[in-house]
Formats: sequence, C-alpha cells, structure tokens
Amino acid sequence: FRPLSDNVIQRGQALEELQVEAYRVGVEDDEEDEDPDRKEKERSFVLDGTTIVYEDLVGSNLLTKASINKVVAVEKAFMSVDWKDRCLLVYTSNKNITRKKRGKCASPITILNTLYRDDDKHKELCEDGWCSLPAEFVPFVCGVSTDWGTPPCVSNAYDWRDGKLADRSEWPDLIRKNLCKKSSFDARSILDADAWECDEDE
Repeated sequence: FRPLSDNVIQRGQALEELQVEAYRVGVEDDEEDEDPDRKEKERSFVLDGTTIVYEDLVGSNLLTKASINKVVAVEKAFMSVDWKDRCLLVYTSNKNITRKKRGKCASPITILNTLYRDDDKHKELCEDGWCSLPAEFVPFVCGVSTDWGTPPCVSNAYDWRDGKLADRSEWPDLIRKNLCKKSSFDARSILDADAWECDEDE
C-alpha cells in the first residue's frame, strides 16, 4: 500500500478538492441566486446518500424479530434528528395542494417499508399525488387490479414509522410480493442473500 502513489487515494484526493472548490464557488454564488426555492429544489436530486450495512455476527439470518428490532432502533435514531429538514424530497403531482406543502420526505430504501404495513396510508398519499405510479394510472390500477400497499400502488413518501410491524409469519410473502416484484435492485441492496432470495420468476 503506497498512500502517495496509490491510484485510489489520488482519485479520492482529487474528488475532495473538486468538492471543496464546488462548495466555495456555490457559497460565492449564493448572494446572486434570486430563486428563493433553490435550496428546496436541490433537496430533490443532489443530496448525498447514507448507506447502512447490517451484519449478523451470531447467525446467518438477519431477518429475525430480534434483528429487525435492532434495525428499527438504528433507523429511528437517524430519522429522529432533523429528518424533515434534511431528507430527500419528493413532490406531489396534485396541483391543488399549495406549493409550500407539495414536498415530503422520500421513503428511505429499507426493508422496514415492506415489513411495517399501513396500506391505508399508501392509499391516502397516492391519492394526494405522492405515488410511485403515475397519477393518470392510479384510478385504473390501484384498488382495482392491485391492492393498495402493493407495488406499484405504493407511495414514494411512505414513512414506515406510520405502519405496524407485520406478523413474522407474513414476512416471506410480503417480501416476495412487495419487494421482489418491485425492483431487483432493491432486492439486491436490501435483502440478506443467505436468508431470503427472490425466486427467478418473481
């Protein structure tokens, strides 16, 4: 390992210098910015993400009731510190909602969205314009061919803290129905591969 000549280190140093320069220029440009909503708009696409990796050192299955309780404790701690002021924002498609109330915190990508259930909340948010499915399709799909709370009839602003933890016996079906069918990327980034694997036909 050669810190001064290692390519990875050099790239990291260059990136850090660029970020510092971009921040400095951004500060200088703040006074010239005439858009009062600039900072809020930026929160819809330029925030850095935080990835939390859980590892079970005792067994091979992270998805036990005891482990999920620990995940809840960690993620609640993150979301309890100025969450509404720092979260990524998503906006409603409902133009009848006042401009200042159109932005809500985006749902964090977490297994807790699948295990903590409140289908009525998904319905409420989707009907108000915060939905993963385009608004024009919602009346023809959600509550008709697809249940509320099942992709794509899920809200992009759903907060798992509003839900109730499903019974442990329901977890496998919920994961197959709500996570595996939603996105293979979500499945790879959320699931413990040794404990739950989406079937090839899901």
